[in-house]
Amino acid sequence: MKLLLYPFRHTTLGFFAVTITSMILFFAHFVLGDLDNPFEGSWNVTTDPFGELITKSR
Repeated sequence: MKLLLYPFRHTTLGFFAVTITSMILFFAHFVLGDLDNPFEGSWNVTTDPFGELITKSR
């Protein structure tokens, strides 16, 4: 755990930064999935790159 929060020097600040960054990435995933505009057509954007990253990281 200390290695994860090393650059911040304060555990609380590191935990807060990691939490905020995780939340932003989590919500960005759902925004990317909702980029289809039903009135103008589809942007043909998929969440496949996220799936590839998950399988590569395992």
